[in-house]
Amino acid sequence: MNSIFQGLRTRVVAPVWRDFLRKQKKPLISNRSKMGLYEKRDVRTGNRHTFSDKKTRRVFKPNRIHKRVWSDILQDWVGFDMTAAALKTIDKVGGIDNYLLRYRNLQSFHGERVREKLYAKLREQGRTH
Repeated sequence: MNSIFQGLRTRVVAPVWRDFLRKQKKPLISNRSKMGLYEKRDVRTGNRHTFSDKKTRRVFKPNRIHKRVWSDILQDWVGFDMTAAALKTIDKVGGIDNYLLRYRNLQSFHGERVREKLYAKLREQGRTH
C-alpha cells in the first residue's frame, strides 16, 4: 500500500513543491526595511561564540539612522530611516533626487512615495527624467 501512495505523491505533489520552492527563492525583506532606505541591508542572525566555543543565537542589526536630506526638486527636507551605506550611496550619486530616480528596486514604501512626488514635480515643471 505504501508504494501506491509513494508513486502518487511524486506525480501529484512534486509540481506543487517545485512552485513553492521557486517562490521561496525571493529574498525575505523585513517590514522595518520597507519603511526606509536600507540599501540591501537587513537584520541577520548568527551565532555568538564564547571562549569555550559554545554557540548561542544572536541578531546583527543594520547601522540605522534617521536623517533629513534636502531635495533640490521638491525644495524641501525629506526625512528617512536609512542605513549608513544608503547615506554613502546618496552622497556618491549626488543627492537624494538622483538616488530615488536612478535606483528602480528600492524595496521601500516611503521611498516610492517620495519618488512619485519627484516625478509629479518634474512633470509640473515640464522636465522629464
